[in-house]
Amino acid sequence: GWGHTLAVCGCGCLYAWGLNTYGQLGLGDTRARFAPERVTYPPDPDDEMSVRRPFKVRAARAAGNLSAATGWATGELFTWGFGQDGRLGHGLGPLLRWRRAAAAAEEARSRNSADEAASLMERSRTSLQVPEEAPPQPMLHELRPRAVRALEGKRVNAFAAYKGGFLAFVASACYTITPALGPVSGGTNLTITGGGFWDSPDIVVRFAPAPPP
Repeated sequence: GWGHTLAVCGCGCLYAWGLNTYGQLGLGDTRARFAPERVTYPPDPDDEMSVRRPFKVRAARAAGNLSAATGWATGELFTWGFGQDGRLGHGLGPLLRWRRAAAAAEEARSRNSADEAASLMERSRTSLQVPEEAPPQPMLHELRPRAVRALEGKRVNAFAAYKGGFLAFVASACYTITPALGPVSGGTNLTITGGGFWDSPDIVVRFAPAPPP
C-alpha cells in the first residue's frame, strides 16, 4: 500500500502494520502500527457480511489505502480500508448500516436515554469510520475485513488490487444446459448458462460418457 503492509504466514494468519488512516490495517481502529499485529475477525452483530468464523487466509493484497484477503478453503473475498466511490465493492451496505444506527440512536434520544444513544453510535463507529458530525452521505471506511456480498457463494481464484479498487477472478461454473442432455448429434445447438465464461461464440464443450447408475 501507500504506507501499510500485509503479510500472510504459512499457518494462514494475517498480519498488518504501517499507516492506518482509513482502517486499512483491518484492526478495528485508525491508529498506526509500528510493528506487525495480527488481524482478527470479531463478528459485527449489525452486519451479516462480517467475518463470523475464523478462517485461514490464502492471499492478501494492499494497494493505496485499500486491503483485501481471500479465505483458503472458501475462496471468499474480504475487503477493508478506504471506501470512497465504492472501492471496496460493498454497495450501499455501509451507508444503510450507518443510517440504521443513526435512526436507532435518535429513537433512544426520544426516550431520554442519552447513554443508550451514545452506545449505539459508538458501536457503529467501531466497525465504520464515521466523522462525529456525519454529513447526509458520510464517507464510510471499513475498519475490519468484510465479505463482498456480490461475490457470495463464488470462489475467488485470483484477485488484484490497485488504488481505485479490485479485480476478482472466479471459477467458471455451468448452471443449466438447454435442451436437457440426451442423445445429441453433430451440429446440435446447445445453450449453456453459467458464470465465469468469456463472451465468445468459440467456447469448446467436451462431453464424457456418463457412468452407469
